[in-house]
Amino acid sequence: AILSWEVIPTGPTYIPVWGNVVDVWVQIKPKTKISILPPPIFPKEFEILVPLPKVEIAPIEPIPPEKIIIMGEKKEIKEFLDQSMAEEERIKKEGKVEKERIEFKKLISENPNYFGSITESSDKNEILKAIYKLPSPAKEMLIKIDPNKLAPVKKWLLKTSYEELKCVGLFPEDDLLEAVIEIKKPYGFNGGLCTLGSLEYVAFYIDWGSGLYEYAGTSKVRVYDLPDVNGKHLFYAVNVKIPNIETKLKTCNEENIVKVKAILSWNLDPTPFGHTYIPTWGNVLTRYIQIRPKDGASAKCKINMVNWVHADDISKSGADEGLAIKIDKNGNTVPGTYDRPFGGIIACWGNVNISGAEYYRFSYSSDNGSTWHVITDKRKARGLLGAIIERKPDGEGWFSRSEYYSDVAFYSATALVQWYTSSDMNGKYLLKLELADSTKNPLPGQSYEISIKLDNERPKLFSFGGSPLPTYGVAVKAVEDEEIVYRKCETFTGNEKIMIFGNFSDEHFLSFSLNVFGGNLPPDGHPITASVRYDSGMSDVDSTGIVGAGDDGSGKKIGELDLCGVSQIPNRIKCAYGIQLIIWDRAIVGYVRGYEFDTSNHRTDVFVTFDWDPAGCPSSQ
Repeated sequence: AILSWEVIPTGPTYIPVWGNVVDVWVQIKPKTKISILPPPIFPKEFEILVPLPKVEIAPIEPIPPEKIIIMGEKKEIKEFLDQSMAEEERIKKEGKVEKERIEFKKLISENPNYFGSITESSDKNEILKAIYKLPSPAKEMLIKIDPNKLAPVKKWLLKTSYEELKCVGLFPEDDLLEAVIEIKKPYGFNGGLCTLGSLEYVAFYIDWGSGLYEYAGTSKVRVYDLPDVNGKHLFYAVNVKIPNIETKLKTCNEENIVKVKAILSWNLDPTPFGHTYIPTWGNVLTRYIQIRPKDGASAKCKINMVNWVHADDISKSGADEGLAIKIDKNGNTVPGTYDRPFGGIIACWGNVNISGAEYYRFSYSSDNGSTWHVITDKRKARGLLGAIIERKPDGEGWFSRSEYYSDVAFYSATALVQWYTSSDMNGKYLLKLELADSTKNPLPGQSYEISIKLDNERPKLFSFGGSPLPTYGVAVKAVEDEEIVYRKCETFTGNEKIMIFGNFSDEHFLSFSLNVFGGNLPPDGHPITASVRYDSGMSDVDSTGIVGAGDDGSGKKIGELDLCGVSQIPNRIKCAYGIQLIIWDRAIVGYVRGYEFDTSNHRTDVFVTFDWDPAGCPSSQ
């Protein structure tokens, strides 16, 4: 991650003037055939302290076990649970993990204050005082227990040898409190990726200036034993949206700095015990944040990204208006050069978190704003348990802002809009974002426009003039009597050079590659030429494809093949072979897979076949 003040980093090797660079390891979620619903979070209830009432002391009632829902095929669920239990037994036998961690849930279910998290005092009256300072869910549960049975057995708190909360901050554009957790060991988390593992909880609280903490929300992430983590501490991020923040906003003339407390707790939800809870496994951080103002420059709607390209990286004027910044072969942006159009589904992200806004909509114009067309396409989002849901705007294109933020809570990369552009939509378009109040009246001054250039055409293939058979895009030729000619039915033999010619173009050509298949070659073929870009320096290729490409043309040489030099298993054979030409363009083509948005490029595949006889290959080959 590269932090850079006021300048967008140009690539992974960029060194910022103001800022720094951090490298960490993360664990990508695994594929799975089952879904796990985490235990429910306690309600956001907090009561004002009242005088201690007289209560009848009842026998201890263990904390009820957490409940989860596992969805999937019966066979997969059984295998999953069997492996989870086998992992637990293995962990116990290995003896690497402390008994107090292995039996943590059992110990605190019998005595929630076993480790002194509620109070480190063993005095009955102090225990009762501590209980009556807790929020209602925990208080109502614990007042029924004999306080003598809630005395701490082993004072063991704030252990961070396995996990640690490293930082807490605010993403003001979406009112998200965020935290980063560091996982330090390859074991101690109740099993590997194919098991239940365990949960890391982070509960957030805010002191708005009164000296009292208000509950803001709890987030959680499932973690596992990962042997490969040796020497690579893993980092996970969690977040919650600040509730009812509209009532807390101030004008831009007033600083609105508040205190945030975050409590990390392994395998036990700290929420019911309130902001004074001290976790056994985990830690507590307190930080200051600045709440966004309700007016000023930051209180304007804006389109921040289009198909994952930052708005500042899209040309605003000139011949390249609407094109995205160039990306070179090393993944770095090239400042001042814009050559990538957009296509397919156009997704946008931006700021609609504006006071008084209840709805938003997108429109497009193909005539520089003279006429506008409301976008009424549905957008897909993630629901409970990963379900795919569709959000449809009303007839005038208005989406619910609150509905959008509820979707963001399930999947933070949810786009505001997914506009399905068609194959005949090419050239410059204007996109406009607008906000409206609860009656769907547009808010004055709350609109934003951005230009994008669309390219919804695939690379074109042209015919070869003089070819004895209809041939498009790619052809094979041979040298005969010092002349390059097409081969009509004859067979290439031995290490005779097979010359490959291309005849294709695209307004925004990116690259091509060549692959040979057939005979005893692998099913997916053998690469002849890796990706050759338009800016590779190849003399016969430019930014639009083959130089001089056109129907009935001769094309240009783009590759050469000697099949004697390509191994085949078990052996080379006389057979029909083929060459696959794959052509990509530079369009940033959006598509939706499930509820996740991703991009690719337009691709065109074309093939040419020929016969080859290995007779005559050098014996060394």
